[in-house]
Amino acid sequence: MTGRVSALFAVPQRSVCSGSFETEGVDYDSARRTLRVEVVPPAPCLVTTAVYTYKPTTG
Repeated sequence: MTGRVSALFAVPQRSVCSGSFETEGVDYDSARRTLRVEVVPPAPCLVTTAVYTYKPTTG
């Protein structure tokens, strides 16, 4: 299978800690048409990893 990667939008980066965020755990469920992304905040706030779920709004 071949594919192509393109940037559609930036994931939210919210934390009381400052520094570099890491986006990981990107998963697409084709049956549910759902994209899930984990965003790991900078240390020492690593215990507050956020999971965002995106679904298409149309068709």
